[in-house]
Amino acid sequence: MPSTETDITTLIDQQKMRAVQYGTILICFMMNMLDGMDVLVIAFTASAISGEWGVSPQALGVVFSAALVGMTMGALFIAPHLNLTRLVERP
Repeated sequence: MPSTETDITTLIDQQKMRAVQYGTILICFMMNMLDGMDVLVIAFTASAISGEWGVSPQALGVVFSAALVGMTMGALFIAPHLNLTRLVERP
């Protein structure tokens, strides 16, 4: 009797990408661009912020670096433990 089980990896590899999958990749790419834009904008506006607020550029550098370190630590140590399915499960 032949086996009717299918290896999911083989099944996915044999299929062509669909429009929904290309759309998902495009959305992820756009979100990644927008995520990096805040760092780019703050780098361009740092001198104006420094002058307006009366804060030294060195102090702003420490603040901006701490923000990047915080984002990195959150991505490495908090994100892997986040389970969003808990929020949508029904009792």
